[in-house]
Amino acid sequence: MHDERPTWLTEPCPPWCVAEHRQHDHPDDRVHRGESTTLAGFLARGAVPTEFEEEPAHLGVQVLRPVGGATTWVEVREAEGARHRLTVTLATARDLGRLLARATG
Repeated sequence: MHDERPTWLTEPCPPWCVAEHRQHDHPDDRVHRGESTTLAGFLARGAVPTEFEEEPAHLGVQVLRPVGGATTWVEVREAEGARHRLTVTLATARDLGRLLARATG
């Protein structure tokens, strides 16, 4: 975080926040943001993915929470173009992680 704390930032940043908060940030941009991670993925075209119909995509994954908000979100989006985006609560992302661990364990 930047050395000078904006007057609108009345709460501490969560430990994962890497955002540089500035005094003149637009209210819509006042968000705690975690570091973005890029994963390889595909955009499915049909109801059931097949290797011949899928479009490769780089997926950006980031944790975020609006300043003053109570809910932490996980966003998965196309890293380039951002045509598609999925946003779920951190609790839902944890449930998904447990489901995937059971399915692959």
